[in-house]
Amino acid sequence: MKQIMVKNRLPTFSEQDYSRLTAGLFFPERTMKDVTAEDIRKIAHLSRLSLQPDELKNLTSDFNEILHFVEHISEVDTENVEPLEHIHGLTNVFREDKPVESLPIEKISQNAPAFKDRFFVVPRVIEENR
Repeated sequence: MKQIMVKNRLPTFSEQDYSRLTAGLFFPERTMKDVTAEDIRKIAHLSRLSLQPDELKNLTSDFNEILHFVEHISEVDTENVEPLEHIHGLTNVFREDKPVESLPIEKISQNAPAFKDRFFVVPRVIEENR
């Protein structure tokens, strides 16, 4: 059994489950099998998602369509195809990393809607539960 740590709990994930989900992705010589609703339930559980029966049915179908597409495109012969880094053939232009003087605080503060004691003032996004 492979065990995956999720929020201090160890849900079990059998070798059979693991091999079914990874067949063809990590081991291209294997043929992919259809993912079952039970597989999707396990993935949803690990992802902390609750699914309605119709969502489960649709996700199972969608997941299988994606895997069949991956299986289909993996049949393309890429033996004589050069690896591609970027579709436009662009390369990164590097410059020498030279230390420069920082902007003065007064100039930086002019661009901020709110600035206090050398810091940007932003709306609170994390609530405190005490």
